[in-house]
Order: sequence, then C-alpha cells, then structure tokens
Amino acid sequence: MNLSPLSLFRAVAASWRLALGRGKPEELFEQTSAAFWQSVWGVWILHVLATSFATSIFGASVFIRLSLISLISTLAYIWLVHFLLKRIDKSDRFLAFIIPYQWLTALQAILFGTIALIVMAAPGLQIHLLVVPVVIWIIFRIWRVARDVIGISGGLAVGFIIARILLDGLVNMATGFTAPIS
Repeated sequence: MNLSPLSLFRAVAASWRLALGRGKPEELFEQTSAAFWQSVWGVWILHVLATSFATSIFGASVFIRLSLISLISTLAYIWLVHFLLKRIDKSDRFLAFIIPYQWLTALQAILFGTIALIVMAAPGLQIHLLVVPVVIWIIFRIWRVARDVIGISGGLAVGFIIARILLDGLVNMATGFTAPIS
C-alpha cells in the first residue's frame, strides 16, 4: 500500500478523469487488495484534509469527531456493499466498484473543501451554490459506476447511493453528532 503524496495525486487525477467520463474504472484503478486499502486510508486522509478547513472554525473536538465519524461511516459502507454484493451474487465485482467509488467520494470532498475555502475567503461571492451541481455530478458518476461495474439496474444503483446516505445518517445519530452551528 502506497500513501505517498504522488500516489494520492495519481488516484485523485484518475477519479477526475472518471468523473469527466474519460476512462472506465477498470482502466483507471487497480483492483487489488493493496489498491483497496490505499483507497480506504488515502480517501480518509484526503477527506480529513479537505474538510479540516471548514471544520476548523468549530474547534479541534469537532474536527476529531467528524474525522472518526467519517472513518466509521466509510468502513460500515464498505462492509454493507460487500454484504449486498454477496447477496446478489456479484461479490466478484466488489473491488471493481468500491475502489472507484471511494476515489470519487475523495474528489467530492476535495471539491467541497475548495468551495468552503473560497466561501470563507470571499463570502460575498455566493459560490456556495456550486455545491448543488457538484453533488449532482458526483452522484451521477457514482450511479454510473454502480450500474456499469456491478452490472445492476439503474434503480438498484440508486439503492446503493441511498444506502450510503442512510448509513451516514445512522452513524451520525448513533454517535450523537449534531451540527455544530448554533
């Protein structure tokens, strides 16, 4: 497993190409156990870094809590995907789906972090509205990866996306986390 800055940059660049529709997941990402663990830890590190700017105004305790919740949620979703793919006899597609999925979520976190930085630097620009098209764009790409890589219907691919949203909500509720904004 390689977590060097160069390897993380290459993975994010591959996710960027995937998000732009300029390559297939199997061409852009290795599908090995080492690549899987790189996606787990690399994406978590990038997510923490990308969101650290936005959460920095709430203090270290919120930052640490969000970081741990992010890791728990990610690991729970990985387990859920593995479980679901076994149930539908597609467990051989686990790495082919979860690795690009992970890196697409890292790209989303980086884009959100960038938008948050710009909003903090120039609040008058109203650039926070860019979050909506970014969310739609990344969700569409995740949907395509789920549908095409796993080989499932579009409706079931939506289910994989909704499962992550619901799981994130459950993890937040289970940890008692509420928005730090008063």
